[in-house]
Amino acid sequence: MEDINIPFTDSICLNEPRDYYVQNLLLEGKIEVNNTFCANSNSKIRIIVMKKLHIRGGILQVGNSSAEAFTGCGFELVLAQTDFADMDSNTVRPWNARTLIMESGIIEVKGAPKTTMATLAQTAVAGSKTLTLDRAVNWVVGDTVAVSMTRREKIFTKSTQRVEESEDHVIAAINGLTITLETALTYTHDGAAASTFNGRTYSIGAEVICLSRNIKFGGGHKKGDVLPFGQGWNFAIGCTSGIYAGCAEGANSLVGWPMGTLKTGTVHIENVAFDDIGQEGAVHGALEVDGLFTDLVTASAKGSFVRGCAFNRARNDAISIRSTTARMEISNNVIFNVGGDGVRVAGNNNNIDGNIVVRHDFLRPSCDFNYKFIDFTNLDCVGGAFRIASGNTVNNNIASSGEGAGFLSEGEACGMPLRWANNTAHHNRDGFLIRDNIGEPVRWLWPTPSLSCRQVGGVLAHSNSDHGIVGFYVAAKEMTITDVTAISNHIGIAMLMYEDAVDVGENQIEVIIQNSAVGGYWTGEACNVEHAYPARETMVSSAEIVDKLVVAKAAAGHVGIMETVFTHYRNANVKKTKGEHKFMWVEADSYANVKGRARIDNVFFDNFRGTNGCGQKEVAFSQNFVSNDTFHHHTFANIHWGSSIGDGGEFFAWNTYGDIKGRTHHEGKQLTWLNFDDEKFGAYWPDAPNKVWLADTDGSFSRTNKLTHILSSQTLTRLGTFDRLSWDGSELNSVNAAGDLRTECTFESKWNAHKCTDIKYISVSMESYADDALTRRPGPIVMCKGDGMINEAGRPLCQGGEIDIVSGPYMKGKVERATLDRLPRFRFNVEAGHNYTLYFRGQPPTWLKFWLTNYEYTGMSPADIGVVLHLRYFGLNAKCRSAVYANGVRQHSDVGIGSPYQWGLTYPMPTDAVGKHYHDKAINNGIERNIMIFTLRPVSTLELKQEPIVFITMDVSMNEDDFFNQKDTFVAAMANVLGIDPARIRFAKIVAGTSSSARRLTADTTSIAVEVEASNATMSAGASRPVNSLSTDLKTVATKANAITTSVGSFTVSGVSASVQDVKAETKDIVVSNDFDYLIVNVSRTDGGLYDNNEINEALFNYTNNVIRNEVGFRAITDDEVAATNVAPYWSDNKTRAVWGYFIFEADRTSNRFVARLYEHIKSGHQILPSYYIITDVEFKRQVYFTAEGADDLQTIFIVIIVIGVVLLVGAAVITAAVVIYRRRAAQKRTIRKEIYEKHNSPMDEI
Repeated sequence: MEDINIPFTDSICLNEPRDYYVQNLLLEGKIEVNNTFCANSNSKIRIIVMKKLHIRGGILQVGNSSAEAFTGCGFELVLAQTDFADMDSNTVRPWNARTLIMESGIIEVKGAPKTTMATLAQTAVAGSKTLTLDRAVNWVVGDTVAVSMTRREKIFTKSTQRVEESEDHVIAAINGLTITLETALTYTHDGAAASTFNGRTYSIGAEVICLSRNIKFGGGHKKGDVLPFGQGWNFAIGCTSGIYAGCAEGANSLVGWPMGTLKTGTVHIENVAFDDIGQEGAVHGALEVDGLFTDLVTASAKGSFVRGCAFNRARNDAISIRSTTARMEISNNVIFNVGGDGVRVAGNNNNIDGNIVVRHDFLRPSCDFNYKFIDFTNLDCVGGAFRIASGNTVNNNIASSGEGAGFLSEGEACGMPLRWANNTAHHNRDGFLIRDNIGEPVRWLWPTPSLSCRQVGGVLAHSNSDHGIVGFYVAAKEMTITDVTAISNHIGIAMLMYEDAVDVGENQIEVIIQNSAVGGYWTGEACNVEHAYPARETMVSSAEIVDKLVVAKAAAGHVGIMETVFTHYRNANVKKTKGEHKFMWVEADSYANVKGRARIDNVFFDNFRGTNGCGQKEVAFSQNFVSNDTFHHHTFANIHWGSSIGDGGEFFAWNTYGDIKGRTHHEGKQLTWLNFDDEKFGAYWPDAPNKVWLADTDGSFSRTNKLTHILSSQTLTRLGTFDRLSWDGSELNSVNAAGDLRTECTFESKWNAHKCTDIKYISVSMESYADDALTRRPGPIVMCKGDGMINEAGRPLCQGGEIDIVSGPYMKGKVERATLDRLPRFRFNVEAGHNYTLYFRGQPPTWLKFWLTNYEYTGMSPADIGVVLHLRYFGLNAKCRSAVYANGVRQHSDVGIGSPYQWGLTYPMPTDAVGKHYHDKAINNGIERNIMIFTLRPVSTLELKQEPIVFITMDVSMNEDDFFNQKDTFVAAMANVLGIDPARIRFAKIVAGTSSSARRLTADTTSIAVEVEASNATMSAGASRPVNSLSTDLKTVATKANAITTSVGSFTVSGVSASVQDVKAETKDIVVSNDFDYLIVNVSRTDGGLYDNNEINEALFNYTNNVIRNEVGFRAITDDEVAATNVAPYWSDNKTRAVWGYFIFEADRTSNRFVARLYEHIKSGHQILPSYYIITDVEFKRQVYFTAEGADDLQTIFIVIIVIGVVLLVGAAVITAAVVIYRRRAAQKRTIRKEIYEKHNSPMDEI
């Protein structure tokens, strides 16, 4: 063998059946292969290349000169197996060994046409050798065919547990539509006549594809051969230096330079079989097109194509079109058993039409498991049969039998024609996966378009194990899904949206599902007990929710459309969910947006049985079973129902009320949902199940033919007052516990939900921005129709009923789960035009922000929409001023005692301007109302910020009536003495005075209290705490007031006392779960570098897993079980930082043993961090919120409660601890509660 160079002046014709061997072949001239002397079909012309075939401006033509198909005999190009002992050829990559390279020139290869595909008309059972097809084919005995898998896997099946059932066999005989195989089928493959759904006909039997062609490019391997290092051969078309660094041979002017007007390439490859092509783990495709330049007019690959070919056993992506190539045609190819993507297209304006991919498996070396959604080094860990960038035409393709997605795309830009149609995805993990950054931008130069508005469609997705159409963290403001059909998937359509920035309530994110059809099952398809949503432990412990919520109520079978989840970026500790298997996307590890809504329009539903024969719920629409953030608004219009909707097949609410079977709390009593007094779950109840709100805008979903709301809440729809309920949730075992239904509502038992008509519901969103926002849980929170007042037990009256109870979101992210931080964001459903009580069980936050959303569906003008809220302040900051900011602008404070009319003010009304408010600080029978009443309007924000004031009390020598008539004169005089604007002074009290000696009413004396607020000039709309100038201003006012002795202007006064009432935010340095151990570590850096949490986390994980785990009794851990963070907010210098480390191993209760052992290692001087970190001090701590049973000492109990209460009034989990403790000492509890009440000025039930 020798190297051969065919110069551009030479042409070689090969037309005799024989083998031609060559070491390296450089083609600058022409090789023509024809069948002039090779007419026998059993004959073959073969070229065996030992290293590479390099086409540099030459022509490779297989077929007659007229470009007719090469028929008669066969042709095979063999890229011979690599000799790995030969160091000269042991690197297998383009431009080296075992490669067919087209730098420029023409490839014209056309084999005899083959019928690419048929489907099974009858089921072929395992052990059979017979296939019955639905159409005639031109296949022959000896051809290899592959049959697709038709058994649907269970949802979320691990790749290691998945059984791939597609298989290939050789044809032994053909008789009409019946094919006999040489070997028996290993698995059963379903066959069926065409099935009709929503007026369209589909072939749903297993695909049978032909893998044989009379022209074959291969590596000389047989089925079952083991390729050393998984290295097949490679076909590289084109070369750009940006991708193939150093690929050129010689000077740039001669070789390896990208194609262009002076160096073009044309590819016409048709009806060719490619076997064992590609190299496992390579960053290049098997057949890879890079910078193909064919057409001078469009400067693109227009006119080039790969058609009708068969790819078998591709070792990585079978066909890969890089971003440098446009307008190429990839059509009617069949791809079987591919170790990567079937077709990967990063370029644009290419035509992908009629291709079939069967059995796409993948596991790239840098991926620790298959179908990994988040990987910071390799985005290719999520594979698909078709991975297609935006801007291409994708029609009539089939993706079948894969452990990844059938189709993978970012979506197409809105406003452009959607060039996807008639594609099918079945028996994959997901049929159609939409996500951002679907390819590596560095290694593949994958385009990363920023599409704020996207659309997808043109896909039939059926029988996929997870989802038919699914979006994973799609960062778009608007996402439209149109012209899709989803049938017999576990979940038909589900979207997880993502705002790639901290959400502050400014951006509306919307998902539209329209002009589509969704089915639960194919006609005649039986249910399967394995096709139910699993209760499974993950890092956010969904098993607790799913097992007790879904399984206990009704297992979830087929779901048509699942609730859209809207999330946003929070911080570096709260990232996206990793995906399978340990992290499920349905448990979004990120927080909900303020403004997110989904619209379902012109969708056809059929074949949902309600409760099926397997005891599962099959429903057209479902909430997300384990979504642990608030349900967002979903509207329906133009819904069409088929004839096979079972009883309750439209919807079912998996809500959280009543007893949890088989579960008790710490005292051995029955645990119920919404038991906020439970020390383990009290702060963790998910909001979403009871917040489901569907607005059926035309009544087509509910079949009422008018606006109808579907609500999962058992309290929002009822008229009972709050005294019917308690904080332990026990009353809600009965659907009627919260009182009589509104007359506009009916309870649909088959849906486990209410239908309400003639109501205009809207949403109020609220978030705490207070200093203790992340460490204090002020909930549970109640919104109900009422005036803000409470009863003698400190609970809201809720005179108008319609109670909405919220708990708020879960903690998200590893660190926040360890430290109990969570986003303090809450959502309520209210009726437009009404007055509502807003009640906090814990002390109200010092800074709240409100939005009014989800009103658009009503068709009402925003000018006619609004609500009024009544918020009662109590606790540490009860005397502080609550300033009102409308759209960031501080409003004039309207404060009074009693009715606003006596102060020349009015009560806020629902359609008043945003910012309209009245703070009623009246004291009746010794009880201070202290209720802020304010209006919320659409397209606006309102903030309530508690701000410091100067509180001044004095006695005025004047009777009450006379003083009241002269109160404005007094204000002017007081302002003059203090040197301030009179508008800053508000009365807090005007009552008849008392004698200091006898404590009797004194007719000629009036006791007053006034509040002086900060001036607008000293307030900052963006600060949660007062700026320095504010503190100086108020201190000056207090000093001047305390200097008053006998008079204010013409008014005689006495007993003047003034003090600054500052805003207090009780925060706790450390907040971790009860009974968890943690370490407090002080760390210094010796190299001047910055402290790096990620580096600390990695070091702790490595040390624990590599050192401690080797000791007796310790197990291996994952990096997800280690959380370290710091609470010191600033560097004291640039080298030393006080760091509080939380090391929480979440998987089991051996956590504390790891922490204790780690502490011992640190104390012994072990270097557990990188050498430039120095641990200067370490403390071992255990978080304990509860004392032992039977404590008798009153003082001990009192201290425990006060400590806990002061730390939180730290939120539900800790507040309930105090409740539990004092209930154990019934005889003492009133004394204890009284003292706490006096200390905090709080309703007694709230401590």
